Amino acid sequence: MELYNTSKQNRLDQMGAVQVVGDEQKVIDIKLAVYIVVHSALKSIDHLTELLKIVGKGSRLERLRLHRTKCSKLIVNVVAPAMLTALVEDLSDSVFSLIVDESTDISTTKFLATMIKYYSKTDNVLKTEFLGLIGVYRATADALWSSLKEHLTGLGINYQKQCKGLGTDGASTLCGGTHSVFTLMKAEIPDLQIVKCVCHSLHNAASKAAAEMPADVEFLVRETRNWFSRSPLKRLQYKDLYAAINGGAMPRALVQLVRTRWLAWAKAISVVTDQWLELKQHFVNHNASMSPSEKCAIGRKLYECFQQDAILFYLKFLGPITKELNALNLRFQATDGEV
Repeated sequence: MELYNTSKQNRLDQMGAVQVVGDEQKVIDIKLAVYIVVHSALKSIDHLTELLKIVGKGSRLERLRLHRTKCSKLIVNVVAPAMLTALVEDLSDSVFSLIVDESTDISTTKFLATMIKYYSKTDNVLKTEFLGLIGVYRATADALWSSLKEHLTGLGINYQKQCKGLGTDGASTLCGGTHSVFTLMKAEIPDLQIVKCVCHSLHNAASKAAAEMPADVEFLVRETRNWFSRSPLKRLQYKDLYAAINGGAMPRALVQLVRTRWLAWAKAISVVTDQWLELKQHFVNHNASMSPSEKCAIGRKLYECFQQDAILFYLKFLGPITKELNALNLRFQATDGEV
């Protein structure tokens, strides 16, 4: 950790007396900061420090002074730069591939996340390492490539000579054939290869196929779960009904659908089809208990959907297909591929 000055560093204690922070104390601070990065949330360092001071009485831990502010500064200004420097040095003159993805955080700030895949001569193994988050003002192809190029050049990486591949999720801004980050990179790196994420491609294919299904199929799976998630009373009524039908057994929890991950529907479909008769009876009871003037459009619509055997047929048809697609997707996500 050369970036952390190892010379004696003075500071004041609570009584105003000067304390000397030695190298060993700095090493302890850095190791704890790295532990927090890997295993815990930053806030926990406040409690961890106090605990270590208690259990470490009579040792160097008793003089430990590490809390959130200092820990965060160590992570940002010492640990992260040192790890990035080590990564660039390990990369040396090896060829590599970039993996990039544009995203927007909760504060609506746009970022370009970058990872690098290369063969480490130091560890004699193929590595995929986080390279950095690049803040961008616009998510256009020109802006993304300009920021990425500036970032690589600033790190001292000769991307024109070393970069041989680009991995993306398939977004047109990143890998479109007309004007994208890939076409701009290829203008400078003629032998650059593009590798689109297979998992995203599977998702897109499944989504396109699902668009041909009746809208009521998606509505039933999505809104059935939402129906119970917003009312403890409805969940209790359904549990009682399910237990009465199945000899005291409890129902499986319904699964929430994620619109951007169609392949995650396999389990959601399985749970609904396994409990079709019980769910159907629940909405029959609810519909019978409603007065004509009661306004509950979702409940009435779900009652109507559960009366359609065609929807059950579609779900049973989709079940094994989504299960197989999901298994294939997980294989492509696996760290170690099957031989």
